[in-house]
Amino acid sequence: MNLKKLLVTFSHSLFWQISCFLLVVTAFAFGALFLVLQISEDSTGKGSAINVSGSLRMQSYVLALTVARSSEDTEVVRSKDIKTAIAEFERRLNLPGLTQAIPEESDNELRKSYDLISSDFYSKIKPMALETIQQPQKIHEFLNTVPKFVSVIDTFVFDLEQDLESKSNFIHAGLIAFMLLAFVLYFGVRYFLRHTLFEPLEDLANLASSVRNGDFTKSST
Repeated sequence: MNLKKLLVTFSHSLFWQISCFLLVVTAFAFGALFLVLQISEDSTGKGSAINVSGSLRMQSYVLALTVARSSEDTEVVRSKDIKTAIAEFERRLNLPGLTQAIPEESDNELRKSYDLISSDFYSKIKPMALETIQQPQKIHEFLNTVPKFVSVIDTFVFDLEQDLESKSNFIHAGLIAFMLLAFVLYFGVRYFLRHTLFEPLEDLANLASSVRNGDFTKSST
């Protein structure tokens, strides 16, 4: 094989080797970045959900306080105040900032906790609160149910916090792993370029120098 054909073959092979190597590195970098961004976005949603879920706990006490104070009001005033407090709890319970952070899978712990809150509210808390409008004597019974309901909300908030913490730890570990991998890739790229580019180029330079000096023995192989 003459020198010209050797150079063409070498440049063509080297181009594809380097292209494939850079493609793999780029694909991995984009994949890792996409994963981190997805988890970060999910963590941001969980942070918002924690704030909203915490407000559910506060609104439960607001509803309880509203019902407790309504015993001295007229039925019209009592109805207005209690229904307003109920509507506010419902609004917060169904805020996108909360519902969008809850997985759809029925066996997920967050989904179970959220569904339990929703179920207890619509089957117990709301009906009992509405009953006190026309039957103030049931106020005490209603107030006794609120602490248990709040404990369900506490469990939900705790589950959200644990989920957010686990994702934050994963991001932290992932960033450390990515930095270590970048360090490894740096030396990998150096090794790859040295053995696939610089050393062959040095051999070609030596070959070209030999040809210029009239030594064709190396170019004939």
